[in-house]
Amino acid sequence: MSSRFSTQFKRHWIKKEAYPIVGIMALGVSFATFHGIRQLTKQDIVINHKKNPTPYMNVSKDSKPTYIVVDEPRHYTH
Repeated sequence: MSSRFSTQFKRHWIKKEAYPIVGIMALGVSFATFHGIRQLTKQDIVINHKKNPTPYMNVSKDSKPTYIVVDEPRHYTH
């Protein structure tokens, strides 16, 4: 039953001309899925895993953290 269904599906619904676009879409969907899962499960940013795998563990308690200051854009009203 499944082989008959698959042959009829291929014959009537998928043309040979559509194979490249189906492949490109499948590649794009798989990359987006991989990237989404990776973004949801990745750890903190680490520049060099071999020399310093956990940089946040080497900070002393007396040191002050440095922050990046981002200026808000100025909105002018006329």
